[in-house]
Amino acid sequence: MVIPSKSTTRTVLTVTLEHSKNGIWVEIESWTNSGSGLASISLTGKRYVARGTYRVVVNAKVYDTSSGELLEDVSYTTSKKTY
Repeated sequence: MVIPSKSTTRTVLTVTLEHSKNGIWVEIESWTNSGSGLASISLTGKRYVARGTYRVVVNAKVYDTSSGELLEDVSYTTSKKTY
């Protein structure tokens, strides 16, 4: 969950599932949600996967609603998980 700190912002939250194929991370599916102002943003997604190695990348971008300027861009990548 992402909670913006200013009412004049728009936040875009993206969660991406990636699969390791020959040592290269390939996007399998991505989910996005956004919100304006001080509203919290959450996101859920479900995907059944075959055997292999996976990770999830979470990205939050915060924009100023009046100028469109990107104020913050934060990403987090989970550790890989093999099934």
